[in-house]
Amino acid sequence: MKKVTLKTIAEIAEVGVSTVSMSLNDHPNINPETKKRIKQIAKELNYVPNIIARAMVRKQTSLIGVVIPQIEGSFYPSILEGLEDIFTEKLFSTVLCVTNHSQEKEHFYMSLLCDKHVDGIIIEPSREFIGEIENFTPYLEKIPTIFTLQQYKPDSFTNVIVNNEKGGFLAGEHLAEACEERILFVGGPKGWYTNQRLKGFQVALEKKGRSLSQEDCHFTTRYTYEAGRKVAAEILSQKQDFDGIFAASDIMAMGIMHELREKNIRVPEDVSLVGFDDLPFVSMLEVPLTTVAQPQFELGNVMGQKLIEQIEEYHSTPELIVLEPTLIVRQSTRKRI
Repeated sequence: MKKVTLKTIAEIAEVGVSTVSMSLNDHPNINPETKKRIKQIAKELNYVPNIIARAMVRKQTSLIGVVIPQIEGSFYPSILEGLEDIFTEKLFSTVLCVTNHSQEKEHFYMSLLCDKHVDGIIIEPSREFIGEIENFTPYLEKIPTIFTLQQYKPDSFTNVIVNNEKGGFLAGEHLAEACEERILFVGGPKGWYTNQRLKGFQVALEKKGRSLSQEDCHFTTRYTYEAGRKVAAEILSQKQDFDGIFAASDIMAMGIMHELREKNIRVPEDVSLVGFDDLPFVSMLEVPLTTVAQPQFELGNVMGQKLIEQIEEYHSTPELIVLEPTLIVRQSTRKRI
């Protein structure tokens, strides 16, 4: 069977090879009807692009570097699905770099990606690495780069983040209506996520005539299940009255829930609990978790689209894109009668 090439499609469509190439790559200068007709011909002929030839012509690698802190037990798989949905369509491949919150690995991966001349980079730098990222700025300014989930130099780079402050506000508003006694906040390391979620949470409680003292705020070194259990044990050892907890991540909320259960404290009868993220499995817990949902797949999709725009030079002006969270009410918070 004869191989289908751009020339084959061009002959059938009665256009030039360059028109076929630009149509298949969604170039904005091609008439939409022409694009549609050429794509339909390519589909009917089962055309498979020659990615290596394409990369040579474009002087690109067709590789995107994605640097994230973790995968297991997190919302990153859904974000990656959103990215791949865009990159696959545009014939880009992903070089996935998982740092496990290691500054050494972050430095290694950033050096590797800058050296390998990838076509674009998406990065969520850790709180500790933010300062060191300055060393890579001269390289990143020459490579289409998007920072995600925490804000970094929006005047120089496109940032795609979630409105963490609003998420904290939604959690505080809900718990203020569900609880009669003290409401506690449990955050991870003090940094972008924790600070923004705490800020919104405080504003919501104040609007409801509730207070949040420093003693009501607890912080951990990591967003993990074990950290949730440990902080819950510390809270219970203080023997203070409370009937609500906002945990700034679902993973920590799970640890808190299990520690409370081991101490015969019921959720939600004794304590209402709200998490943050809406991980896929929290709706399947013994007590399904009320949580603030981040738009994970949409986050990946938007980042993918914006990075492709930068790579193809259709739009390269830095943007600050803020996606909105939503509150998902389940059985871990009670309704006041």
